[in-house]
Amino acid sequence: MPLFIKDFWLEIIMYCVMVFTVSFLLTKFINRFAIKSSIEDDPNSAKFRKFQINPIPLLGGNGAVVTSIIFTALLWLVQHYNIFGLRLLNLNLTPFRIIYLILAIFVLLFIGFLDDKYQLNPKFQFLGILMAIFICIFLGNIRINSITIFNDFNYIISIAITTIWLGFCTASTKFLDGHDGLVVTVGMFNFLTIAHISLLSYINQPLVFLLSLTWTMALIPTLFKNFPQASSYIGEGASEIIGFSIGALAILSGAKVATTLSILGWFILDIFLVWLIRLFDGRNPITSSDRNHWHHRLLRVGFNKLQVLIITWIILIISSFIGVYGDTYQKTTLLAFQILLMIIIFVYTSINDTTKNDKYDSTNA
Repeated sequence: MPLFIKDFWLEIIMYCVMVFTVSFLLTKFINRFAIKSSIEDDPNSAKFRKFQINPIPLLGGNGAVVTSIIFTALLWLVQHYNIFGLRLLNLNLTPFRIIYLILAIFVLLFIGFLDDKYQLNPKFQFLGILMAIFICIFLGNIRINSITIFNDFNYIISIAITTIWLGFCTASTKFLDGHDGLVVTVGMFNFLTIAHISLLSYINQPLVFLLSLTWTMALIPTLFKNFPQASSYIGEGASEIIGFSIGALAILSGAKVATTLSILGWFILDIFLVWLIRLFDGRNPITSSDRNHWHHRLLRVGFNKLQVLIITWIILIISSFIGVYGDTYQKTTLLAFQILLMIIIFVYTSINDTTKNDKYDSTNA
């Protein structure tokens, strides 16, 4: 057991309870606010996005996001001013980065709120994501400087790779928001994996551990509301922020991007295949909307939402284990298996899809 856990196990448990409690209360409050403000996915509205009988409030994940922002700020204050004499930060991670990570999250939260309220043009969402990424890179100095097979990227290459990484992390969870519980589940698995990695002896980042644990505990009340059949949808902002935060914390946890990619790789592959389908159909791959993602396809051939979620759990458990403990060969084999399985799902569902639903609908996925 890492020394940090041995020395502070009681404090960590108390901290987790506080995060959960605040998130639970904020989630209830924001859900009521969404209902009173008519920020809902209403089947009788022209803005109807998903498929349900009754109106369901959006913004359901914002309670977890706000809770994580609050406790991230508190952790930064503890570190920055050395409160309680507790130094959680290694020298290779400057505390100012956390401030700009919070600022970037605020940008995504604000744009996401406007989209849930007014359903913005996808171009505005795209600009919001770019703004958040650039805040992290240029103000927060959160960059990928090397990966396993390449060391010491130059400045331009580092910026380009970090932009692509954070962009795909954000997209990977954004496009999962079309299915109950998927975004929250994927987020929790990834944050727990990053938390584990950050305490390895050769990484030793207790602050990143606590940040990842904060997100995990904050998301639990959201999962209660978003579990199939969902009584609340997490909203556009939260779906983007979860992936964005995973990408940023992966960089901060000793740049273990390859490990995180082992877990998110399945969902990034889905994005590539869906974009290819849209290109062949003559549509814009980024701003177009459809229900061609792997989880939509499984639903169309007879799986229910819970079964799709269980399949996701199995994929995440295997990917997380290999991502943390596997060697390069095993991670490469995992990626090859994910590609093969994803292609099989797309081909099988294309052949066996007997539904009459239009695959180009108004979903935001």
